[in-house]
Amino acid sequence: MNNKQSCITTLLPPENNGPREATNEPASFPKPFLVGFGVDTLYLNVLYSNPDNALQKQKRTLDADLMSDLMDLQALAKEQESEIASPWSFGGLPLMMQTHGAGKGQWSWLLTSHLIDLSVSRGKLNGIIAQVRVSSRFLWHEASTGDAVSKVHALLMDIFGQDIYVQVSSVDLCADITGWHPGVIDWQERFLSRATGDNAYPGDGFIDGPDKPIRRWKQLTGLIFGSYSGRLACKIYDKTLEIKQKSPEKQWFYPLWEQYGWDGKADVWRVEFHFTREFLRDLHIDNAYEMLDRFSEMWTYAVGRIGGGEDGLPDGWLRLVVPNEDDYTRSRWPVDASWEVIQSAFIEQEELYRDLGDVVYHEEKEVNVRRMLAQITGCMTSMAAQGADLYPELGMSLPDVLVWLCTAIDIRCHLKETSFRRLVDEKRTKYPTLQ
Repeated sequence: MNNKQSCITTLLPPENNGPREATNEPASFPKPFLVGFGVDTLYLNVLYSNPDNALQKQKRTLDADLMSDLMDLQALAKEQESEIASPWSFGGLPLMMQTHGAGKGQWSWLLTSHLIDLSVSRGKLNGIIAQVRVSSRFLWHEASTGDAVSKVHALLMDIFGQDIYVQVSSVDLCADITGWHPGVIDWQERFLSRATGDNAYPGDGFIDGPDKPIRRWKQLTGLIFGSYSGRLACKIYDKTLEIKQKSPEKQWFYPLWEQYGWDGKADVWRVEFHFTREFLRDLHIDNAYEMLDRFSEMWTYAVGRIGGGEDGLPDGWLRLVVPNEDDYTRSRWPVDASWEVIQSAFIEQEELYRDLGDVVYHEEKEVNVRRMLAQITGCMTSMAAQGADLYPELGMSLPDVLVWLCTAIDIRCHLKETSFRRLVDEKRTKYPTLQ
């Protein structure tokens, strides 16, 4: 195989494009085990701090000079009717000023990149001058959440100055497990949670089953416990199916799972807890750095401790139990062995070691290039089919269409007072560069 053939074959869909298709046949599962756990989503609030005490928040409005700079940038973006590069960059990518703000009016300015989104406020309501959404791809790309937080903090100091306080707004912790499928058990009876709801069993406060099951073609694909607007919520879902159906760019999870024994075919289910500011406040977690050594405590609160609490009874906000017909006290029902595997996440170490590096960005880029190749093929064949009558020189063969396109695109760029290379260079700055 020559070099050209080798390059082209990398653009073709891989033979093993993820896990097997779901079927209605009863499945036999090996002993369940974890193939990954960590922080998947993180929101950080930014406030000013006391210049004499970095750990003391100070309620102040946004610096006037910075506010003026942001207003000028946004005005220019609106004038050009397009996002524009700001003076700030993160991970080698410029933060792009959008023409609009975010949320319901609190965030006047929005700066985005493929790694983070930064919403900026005037700080008049509660002293919060900005909020950062740290992307999943960046969190898993970094060796640890601490590294990710430190890099984000450095960017924030570059924008807002040295005297800032970084507060956790919300965080999602997750564990990925294979050899386990909630759909083959009586999930309505066997999942017990302390989520607030109307179907609590009288006397013990436990909720029967999830607040909302998620099905696709009559098959269970997910379970939701609690409300995402409350203190704590959980979503249990088929991660492999989600990647295949909705997020193929996240196939970079495959190499991570394979490091920990995934066979490349079995379904992987994710147990994901959403911890809000209200919950974190109760645990006295405020500063982002205070959170970093508390993952084990947070996870244990959510799923319970292996072997139960100090009284020897099962504990945890949510758990999968084995019903005991001889015991009507559900709080004493033993925890299922598969749930103990989930309980073991974050226990021996705060986070699973991950040596993904550029694998995250490489896999994402590869999937996107495949997508665009399919789109381009569809557009070019449709153009040839419809345009051949209008433009005889267009032709209907691939070489003819490519020659016509080169001329047409060059003319279009000239009319727009730009060039194909300039457009490529502008877009290239928005994507992570592989090392």
